[in-house]
Amino acid sequence: MLLHRRACGRAYADRTDILMLRAWVEIKRGLAGLFDFQGRSSRTDFWFYAIFVALIAFGFWSVVMSMELTRTFGDINQYAAQHPDKVTVSAGPGGYSVSIKDGAAGVGPDFGYLLNWISAIAVVSIGLLAAAAVRRLHDTNRTGAWILLPMPFLFGGLWLMALVFQNFNSASEPDFGWFFMGFANNLIYMATLGFVVFLLLRSGTAGENRFGRRDMDEES
Repeated sequence: MLLHRRACGRAYADRTDILMLRAWVEIKRGLAGLFDFQGRSSRTDFWFYAIFVALIAFGFWSVVMSMELTRTFGDINQYAAQHPDKVTVSAGPGGYSVSIKDGAAGVGPDFGYLLNWISAIAVVSIGLLAAAAVRRLHDTNRTGAWILLPMPFLFGGLWLMALVFQNFNSASEPDFGWFFMGFANNLIYMATLGFVVFLLLRSGTAGENRFGRRDMDEES
């Protein structure tokens, strides 16, 4: 029994090493093909690389959010110390909340700053994934133009978010029309993005298609 467990452990470790090596190879291939919009890429090729890009983007966004929240909490604590009569702090086992009477200009997250970072991360992520996604679609015998389908709704959504933040910060009576337009736009964006992801998950065509053959004989 002990020998069997050791053998299983070694086999699992070997499979993990092979998987990590494969992932590293596909990530390097994806980075090397940033401007290569020709040819084909297998499903495995693309998704190893796409997950890597998604994790990097999420990591950057997490750092940005953490820094902004830290700054915001610092500003709130400073405001509370300077205006104790306008601030109510409620503490409990699960955390604490701060209520500011009549609001306080300049205290709170800088949504414009966060929106700029969201836009920058989105643009960089698209740049990193564009060629790989085009090659993946070629592998399914589809034009790479399908990746453009969600783009108007992505950048339209960012523009609407900017208008919503501006309206809520400047208007005495916010116009919720912008908010609902943004909400509807986001629904369409998620639907179109989901459709493109569905295409990227499809199996590649066997043998040669109108975009040529794969460079390597790999799983589709």
